[in-house]
This record gives sequence, structure tokens and C-alpha cells, in this order.
Amino acid sequence: MQSSCHFSPSSWTSVPPHVHESFSNPDDSGISKDTLHLEPPWARCDARPTPGRPKMPPRMLSHDAYRVGWICPLEVEQIAAMLMLDEEHESLPQLPADHNVYKLGSINNHNVVIAGLHQPGNCPAATVIAQMRMTFPNLRYGLLVGIGGGVPVETDDGTIRLGHVVVSKPTSIHSGAVKYDHGRAREGHFERTGALAPPPAALLNAAQSLAVQRAMVDCDPVWEDTQRMQTSRRSLPRFKFPGVANDHLYQSDYIHQRAGASCEEGGCDPGQRIERPIDDGDESFVVVHRGTIASGELVVKDAKLRDSLAQQYGLLCFEMEAAGALADFPCIVIRGISDYCDSHKNDRWHGYAAAVAAAYARRLFFHMPIEVAQRPQQDPAASGEETGPQDGQYGQGVLPYNVRQSIRSQYEFKKPEVENDVSNLFERPWMIEANTAAIYDAIHRHIADHERGTIGSQILR
Repeated sequence: MQSSCHFSPSSWTSVPPHVHESFSNPDDSGISKDTLHLEPPWARCDARPTPGRPKMPPRMLSHDAYRVGWICPLEVEQIAAMLMLDEEHESLPQLPADHNVYKLGSINNHNVVIAGLHQPGNCPAATVIAQMRMTFPNLRYGLLVGIGGGVPVETDDGTIRLGHVVVSKPTSIHSGAVKYDHGRAREGHFERTGALAPPPAALLNAAQSLAVQRAMVDCDPVWEDTQRMQTSRRSLPRFKFPGVANDHLYQSDYIHQRAGASCEEGGCDPGQRIERPIDDGDESFVVVHRGTIASGELVVKDAKLRDSLAQQYGLLCFEMEAAGALADFPCIVIRGISDYCDSHKNDRWHGYAAAVAAAYARRLFFHMPIEVAQRPQQDPAASGEETGPQDGQYGQGVLPYNVRQSIRSQYEFKKPEVENDVSNLFERPWMIEANTAAIYDAIHRHIADHERGTIGSQILR
């Protein structure tokens, strides 16, 4: 992989001419020979610069300064996300009820919160997002970024293959994501119920703007951002492009021959592979497909089930977190294709798929209007909308509507007196001056006091 920086090691380790002239005999100068052959600072392992990492000490912003959440379930996805930041920020305090580990930073002047999951799935995703919104109450929307299983169907951008990217987009039938395993069993068939929210308009517009830009330039900005991964480093080889020679699609009815082994090691018959034309296009271009993504609790490793569900719902990709995330948070889903949801799936493409998904997500930040991302959320109560609690219900007071909603979703008020006291908390004048962490800490301690039978009256003053 070529780097845009061209340093010659010899220019650092050799002695400049003026040094030789001044100290032609180092022994007479009192300077050791080793001093004249110092390594450059970046030659030490702990001092090498990393593209995208801050050169200045990280800043500390307030909890309210962050507007975009980036959720990436797996470790490989979190590494890719971190390498896409323009700047990293100092960590901020969290409440005892928030168990997430956050990485904070910015991309193109948009402040972003990155969080992983302790395990994949819709329920963990919903929990992480609820806690994230409790700590960062001004988050407007999220990016759910990572790997997924592709459906090898034809779209306007060609056939879906490993290393491509699939992005959720509403169609005439679905909102962009489908919870395919949620419904009721009827006589002889399964009836899917419920619907997921579509991606927010700001992110759909950003995705369309990015698509227009990529169609009009010679150098793909998404591919350029994958180069931030520095796969030549010892810690990042798994993010390398595996090559089209390692992209194999087998017949739907052909099962993997030996569990725990690769197709080559397990003896899978190459004759069962589906012959597909090798894409002779530019390798420095990431193919992106937009459409419906399936979300469920199952790890799909059945090609026949994949094809059946894909035909029924018009699916392009399968994953396991979107349904939980979209339940209460406007998100766009971005998945790098790492397998074909069949019994032959393996981890070979995980790193590269995570990298292209993260690179696409990064590019969206360059198409989000700054004023949209940084504008505080409006309290619906102030505009006369009835989407929020009414006066006297969970308190109105000085706290923003989205903060009150976050508290409602985080705590279950088991006693009316607890609910009333928390309502009174919302009315306290000091709340308007307090930072977010102090507000939630006060509420958390007050509820805990109620549960112990002791009322923390000092925080009601």
C-alpha cells in the first residue's frame, strides 16, 4: 500500500554535512558517536504517528456537544471506526447506570460518540443506545456500522459480492430495515408483524449526496479513506483486501464439508462454486448498494433460508442489531459484506468488510450540513406538539424534552411518590446550570434513596 508521505530513513539516520564539518572527530567533541546517529522519534514503536490521530492534546467537550452516535458491535469494527476520526477527545464522566465504554472524537467538525457492544444482538444494541442517550442527551441520530451477510442478488450497482457495502434505504415496500423474525405463527405459515423506522432524512440526503459525488469524481473518496487503516502495520493486517480470488459463492444446496475448517482445508468441492465473471473494474472503487436490510436474532448460515427470505422481502443483507437500534433511535445501517449467509462463511473478509463500512460512514460526515448536526433538538412541547409528556407528567421544568424522555426510558418508577419527586427535581432552578452528568447523578441517587427508604432531600432544594 502506498503512503502519501515519503520519508527516507537514510535522511534521518545519516549525519547531515554540517554536523560532519563541525565535528569531524566526534571523540574530540565530547559527543558520542551514538548521538550523531539518533533514530527519528517515529522510529520507536510508541511514537509512530497514525493518520487521523490528533497531534495536539485531546480536547474535553461537554456531554451536550455530541450529536451523532456511532454503534459498532465487534472489536474489528471499533478499531476501524477509531481510525476514521479526525480528532479524538478526552473521555467524560458517566453515571453508574451507564456501563458503556465510549470513544469520543470528531469528523469534519461533527462531534461523534463511538460505542461497542459486549455481545451482538438486538437487545444489547437497544441497551447500549438507551444508556448512550442518557449520557449524551443531545444525540440526534446514529450510524450502525459493521459487517453483515450479503445476498448475492443483482442491484442497479451490480451483483452483491464480498467487500461491497450495503446501506439501508427505504423502498416502496419497506422502510430500509426489516425485522424478519418478529411476528406470529399462523396455521401453516409465519406472519411477520411490526415495522422499523426509516433512516432520518438528514442521513438519507447525505447518502444521496455522497452517491452523486462518487459518480462525478475519478478517485473514490470511500476507497481513499480505507487507506487510513495502514494494513502494513503489524497490528492491522486483517484489514487488507483479501482479493477476488478468495470470493467464493457455492450452490445454495451445497453444505460446508467440515465444521471449523476453511473450504480449502475441509475439502469443499470447487466444482460446486457458482461461476461469476471477474469484475474488471477499478479495484480502487468500493461498490455500494442501497436498499432493505434484514435484522434478527439469528446468525443465518443457511443459503436456502437466505434466498427464501430475500425473495420474500427484497433483502440485500442480513445483520443482528438494527431492530434493537431503530426501536428508539433514528439510525442509518451500514454493512460491509463479509460472507454470503451460508454454511461456508468464515472470518477472512471480516477486517476488510469492517474497513469499507467505516470508510463509507466517515464519508457521510462530509455531506451532513453542519448546522443540521449541531442544532439542538427542539422541545415538541414548545411547538404545541403532543408527542411528549404533558405538564405535570414526569415534570416539564427546565430540562429539555429529550433529556426527560431519556430518563423515562432508563428508570421504571415503581412508586407514585418517586415519580412525583423526580418531577419536582425537573423544576429545580439549579438544573439549568448543571451539566448533564450532574443532573443524571442527582436523579439516580434520589431514586436509589427511595429504594433504600431514605429520601435524599438535599438534592430537592
